[in-house]
Amino acid sequence: MTRKTLKVFVPAIFVLLLLFVMALPAFFRARENKRQADRCMLLLLTIDSGKWSFAMAKGFGDGTELNEDNVRELGEYLRGGWIATHCPADGKYDPGGIGEPPSCSIHGALPAALMRR
Repeated sequence: MTRKTLKVFVPAIFVLLLLFVMALPAFFRARENKRQADRCMLLLLTIDSGKWSFAMAKGFGDGTELNEDNVRELGEYLRGGWIATHCPADGKYDPGGIGEPPSCSIHGALPAALMRR
């Protein structure tokens, strides 16, 4: 290569490498956010499944609102209880009523297509 060609390619490669290095943190942050959202949805599925089992055991039907005592009791139907069921992004879970989707304050509600019927 000639000297003139090197004067053009070296800065261009340097700029491309700089852009790549600047984009890496955003890529890793997006990947971590996706991982947290996926984990949260799995926990919402666990809550929904536990809520369904709880409703069957207690004889509750669709539309039954859960009070504080019921929510505390629901923890017995969750793997690990409420202690093990927390959003990885520190959101707060709302189990919702029977037949309603549970939700997270950060990631939103469990999609209806994933709810147990």
